Amino acid sequence: WPVKTDDFMPLANDAHSYWTGFFTSRPALKRYERLLAGYLQAARQIQLLADLPVNEFVTQALARKTERPWFRFWGGMDRHDMDPLAAAVALNQHHDAVSGTEMQHVAYDYAARLAAGAAIADQAVVKGLLSLLGAPPDTPLAVCHLLNETVCDGSTKRSSDTSPFIVVVYNALSSVRDNLPVRIPVTLSALADGGG
Repeated sequence: WPVKTDDFMPLANDAHSYWTGFFTSRPALKRYERLLAGYLQAARQIQLLADLPVNEFVTQALARKTERPWFRFWGGMDRHDMDPLAAAVALNQHHDAVSGTEMQHVAYDYAARLAAGAAIADQAVVKGLLSLLGAPPDTPLAVCHLLNETVCDGSTKRSSDTSPFIVVVYNALSSVRDNLPVRIPVTLSALADGGG
């Protein structure tokens, strides 16, 4: 049998309606899901290593009256801080998300769920890292998910007024990584002034 290496033939579901681009469309959403799947595992490790309560931040999010998180419908089940992100990552394993054939409003919903889950996991990660580092709980620590856009409020704000800041890098792998580039966004003025 011949081996097919390009995209598959379009699928016709009506007389003049065709689906094409399976597995090649929506690469940004697929990468976002892949990054957050790895982040989920690292966040679970940090939460376990720091011996944190498992439901502190998701309970706070549900108690706030100003926001209506999509996971508020999980009545009667245990709520853990990693559950919203785990559910969003699992949802993005649906055949429409993997193939990229979901409608645009569904793709937006998938991304919004991933972001909401990551926001709650971030709170647990920050608390866990501060605990593992032995730092006071009020120490400012930011998780930067937008490094591909060179956006990190913690480093750009601190570098703009030439304040020193500390970077924490967590290796979730079981092997040592000693030659890994780390990108840290700073302001142009910090580089020009020799502050970074």
